[in-house]
Amino acid sequence: MADILFSALDFQGFRSIWFWVLLTLTWISVSHWTLGVPFDAILRADKRGAPFDGHVDAIAAAHAARYASVMDRAGPWIVGIVTFLLTMLAMVAFGFLIELAQAGFVYLAPIALITGKDVMFGRRVAAQGLAGVQLRQALVWQRFFTQLIGVAILAAAVVFLMAHLLVDQPHLFLP
Repeated sequence: MADILFSALDFQGFRSIWFWVLLTLTWISVSHWTLGVPFDAILRADKRGAPFDGHVDAIAAAHAARYASVMDRAGPWIVGIVTFLLTMLAMVAFGFLIELAQAGFVYLAPIALITGKDVMFGRRVAAQGLAGVQLRQALVWQRFFTQLIGVAILAAAVVFLMAHLLVDQPHLFLP
């Protein structure tokens, strides 16, 4: 019974069910919320118009202003610290070939990329004053590119899993 419990709670990296659950739930959430606007709100605004389009505009404007404020106050520090931490994680992961660190990097690096992309998109929304149909179209495109990155990351994680399985358990792939 203890072996079953410990194997279920195994946090070794790519072979852990928890890694895949976390990765999947994260990308579902990240692709649903674009600039703080849930995708169903965008669809509702397209179908029903007022007052729902005003809600999308207000949420996007609030998040764009929030991102701009945070980046104006602490942007270089945040970018520097995140870059440093990701670099250290990458060095541990790929320099010392530690699977848990590799899984952490595969999980965290794209989240940092998406967050940076959202911050730049928020600045664009604020600078251009996007609203209404233009804003909703930009949000849909932003969501599409986020989903492309998510699919690429899931594929990369599968490649890492297969590589680790080939090294550790080659008998699984031999006839």
